[in-house]
Amino acid sequence: MSFDTASDLRDLLALYAAADLASDSPRFLDRPAEGKWSPGEHLYHVEMVNRGVLGALRYIETGRGSSDPVSPDAIAFLQASVFPTRKAPPNVQPPSDLTVEAGAQLRSTNQSRWADVDVDTVSAQTDTIPHPFLGPLGAAEWVRFALIHTRHHHGLAGVG
Repeated sequence: MSFDTASDLRDLLALYAAADLASDSPRFLDRPAEGKWSPGEHLYHVEMVNRGVLGALRYIETGRGSSDPVSPDAIAFLQASVFPTRKAPPNVQPPSDLTVEAGAQLRSTNQSRWADVDVDTVSAQTDTIPHPFLGPLGAAEWVRFALIHTRHHHGLAGVG
Protein backbone atom coordinates (compact mmCIF):
# COMPACT_ATOMS: atom_id res chain seq x y z
CA MET A 1 0.00 0.00 0.00
CA SER A 2 1.36 3.36 -0.95
CA PHE A 3 0.05 6.61 0.45
CA ASP A 4 -0.22 9.94 -1.38
CA THR A 5 2.96 11.38 0.09
CA ALA A 6 2.66 14.70 -1.75
CA SER A 7 -0.81 15.25 -0.32
CA ASP A 8 0.27 14.10 3.15
CA LEU A 9 3.21 16.53 3.16
CA ARG A 10 1.03 19.38 1.92
CA ASP A 11 -1.53 18.68 4.65
CA LEU A 12 1.18 18.40 7.29
CA LEU A 13 2.69 21.75 6.32
CA ALA A 14 -0.76 23.36 6.48
CA LEU A 15 -1.04 22.17 10.08
CA TYR A 16 2.16 24.08 10.88
CA ALA A 17 0.48 27.33 9.86
CA ALA A 18 -2.42 26.58 12.21
CA ALA A 19 0.00 25.84 15.06
CA ASP A 20 1.78 29.16 14.52
CA LEU A 21 -1.53 31.01 14.85
CA ALA A 22 -2.53 29.06 17.96
CA SER A 23 0.70 29.89 19.78
CA ASP A 24 -0.38 33.54 19.93
CA SER A 25 -3.16 32.66 22.37
CA PRO A 26 -2.61 34.01 25.90
CA ARG A 27 -3.80 30.63 27.27
CA PHE A 28 -1.46 28.57 25.07
CA LEU A 29 0.37 27.01 28.03
CA ASP A 30 -2.62 26.81 30.40
CA ARG A 31 -3.66 23.26 31.23
CA PRO A 32 -7.43 22.72 30.90
CA ALA A 33 -7.50 20.31 33.86
CA GLU A 34 -5.18 18.48 36.22
CA GLY A 35 -3.25 15.84 34.33
CA LYS A 36 -4.23 17.22 30.91
CA TRP A 37 -1.78 18.88 28.57
CA SER A 38 -2.08 22.50 27.47
CA PRO A 39 -2.33 23.30 23.76
CA GLY A 40 1.35 24.23 23.84
CA GLU A 41 2.31 20.93 25.43
CA HIS A 42 0.36 18.98 22.80
CA LEU A 43 2.13 20.85 20.02
CA TYR A 44 5.55 20.46 21.65
CA HIS A 45 4.98 16.71 21.98
CA VAL A 46 4.05 16.56 18.28
CA GLU A 47 7.29 18.32 17.39
CA MET A 48 9.36 15.96 19.52
CA VAL A 49 7.76 13.04 17.69
CA ASN A 50 8.06 14.71 14.28
CA ARG A 51 11.75 15.36 14.90
CA GLY A 52 12.08 11.59 15.29
CA VAL A 53 10.05 10.96 12.15
CA LEU A 54 12.33 13.27 10.19
CA GLY A 55 15.29 11.33 11.56
CA ALA A 56 13.66 8.07 10.45
CA LEU A 57 13.25 9.46 6.94
CA ARG A 58 16.91 10.50 6.82
CA TYR A 59 17.97 7.05 8.03
CA ILE A 60 15.85 5.29 5.44
CA GLU A 61 17.38 7.50 2.72
CA THR A 62 20.85 6.20 3.67
CA GLY A 63 19.84 2.72 2.51
CA ARG A 64 20.65 1.20 5.91
CA GLY A 65 17.07 0.28 6.77
CA SER A 66 15.71 -3.22 6.62
CA SER A 67 13.66 -5.08 4.06
CA ASP A 68 11.09 -6.08 6.69
CA PRO A 69 7.60 -5.54 5.27
CA VAL A 70 5.09 -3.12 6.70
CA SER A 71 2.44 -5.16 8.50
CA PRO A 72 -1.19 -5.22 7.35
CA ASP A 73 -2.17 -3.99 10.83
CA ALA A 74 0.09 -0.94 10.49
CA ILE A 75 -1.35 -0.19 7.04
CA ALA A 76 -4.90 -0.50 8.40
CA PHE A 77 -4.05 1.83 11.30
CA LEU A 78 -2.54 4.43 8.96
CA GLN A 79 -5.45 4.18 6.51
CA ALA A 80 -8.01 4.64 9.29
CA SER A 81 -6.32 7.90 10.32
CA VAL A 82 -7.74 7.51 13.82
CA PHE A 83 -5.25 7.81 16.62
CA PRO A 84 -5.84 6.17 20.00
CA THR A 85 -5.18 8.15 23.14
CA ARG A 86 -2.28 6.69 25.08
CA LYS A 87 0.38 7.95 27.44
CA ALA A 88 3.34 9.36 25.54
CA PRO A 89 6.73 7.77 26.16
CA PRO A 90 8.91 9.88 28.49
CA ASN A 91 11.35 10.87 25.73
CA VAL A 92 8.59 12.75 23.85
CA GLN A 93 6.75 14.32 26.77
CA PRO A 94 6.94 18.10 27.05
CA PRO A 95 9.20 19.52 29.76
CA SER A 96 7.60 20.97 32.88
CA ASP A 97 9.23 24.33 32.17
CA LEU A 98 8.04 24.61 28.56
CA THR A 99 7.99 28.11 27.11
CA VAL A 100 6.17 29.45 24.06
CA GLU A 101 9.57 30.37 22.62
CA ALA A 102 10.98 26.83 22.99
CA GLY A 103 7.93 25.37 21.27
CA ALA A 104 8.12 27.93 18.48
CA GLN A 105 11.82 27.23 17.90
CA LEU A 106 11.35 23.46 17.63
CA ARG A 107 8.26 23.91 15.44
CA SER A 108 10.12 26.32 13.13
CA THR A 109 13.09 23.97 12.77
CA ASN A 110 10.85 21.01 11.98
CA GLN A 111 8.69 23.03 9.61
CA SER A 112 11.79 23.99 7.60
CA ARG A 113 12.94 20.39 7.53
CA TRP A 114 9.49 19.16 6.39
CA ALA A 115 9.45 21.79 3.64
CA ASP A 116 12.76 20.36 2.38
CA VAL A 117 11.47 16.77 2.19
CA ASP A 118 11.52 15.66 -1.43
CA VAL A 119 8.39 13.73 -2.39
CA ASP A 120 10.13 11.78 -5.14
CA THR A 121 12.92 10.72 -2.79
CA VAL A 122 10.45 9.59 -0.14
CA SER A 123 8.33 7.75 -2.69
CA ALA A 124 11.36 5.91 -4.10
CA GLN A 125 12.44 4.45 -0.75
CA THR A 126 11.81 0.76 -0.14
CA ASP A 127 13.59 0.21 3.18
CA THR A 128 11.79 0.24 6.50
CA ILE A 129 12.74 0.97 10.08
CA PRO A 130 10.69 0.05 13.12
CA HIS A 131 8.19 2.34 14.77
CA PRO A 132 7.92 1.63 18.53
CA PHE A 133 4.23 0.66 18.34
CA LEU A 134 3.53 -0.09 14.66
CA GLY A 135 6.59 -2.11 13.68
CA PRO A 136 8.44 -1.60 10.39
CA LEU A 137 7.38 1.48 8.40
CA GLY A 138 8.64 2.74 5.06
CA ALA A 139 9.21 6.41 4.31
CA ALA A 140 5.68 7.05 2.99
CA GLU A 141 4.19 5.38 6.06
CA TRP A 142 6.35 7.50 8.37
CA VAL A 143 5.04 10.64 6.65
CA ARG A 144 1.45 9.39 7.01
CA PHE A 145 2.09 8.63 10.69
CA ALA A 146 3.38 12.19 11.24
CA LEU A 147 0.27 13.59 9.58
CA ILE A 148 -2.31 11.60 11.55
CA HIS A 149 -0.42 12.01 14.83
CA THR A 150 -0.18 15.77 14.29
CA ARG A 151 -3.90 15.97 13.40
CA HIS A 152 -4.75 13.99 16.52
CA HIS A 153 -2.90 16.37 18.83
CA HIS A 154 -4.15 19.46 17.04
CA GLY A 155 -7.65 18.16 17.72
CA LEU A 156 -6.89 17.57 21.40
CA ALA A 157 -5.32 21.05 21.64
CA GLY A 158 -8.20 22.76 19.83
CA VAL A 159 -5.90 23.97 17.06
CA GLY A 160 -7.01 24.52 13.50
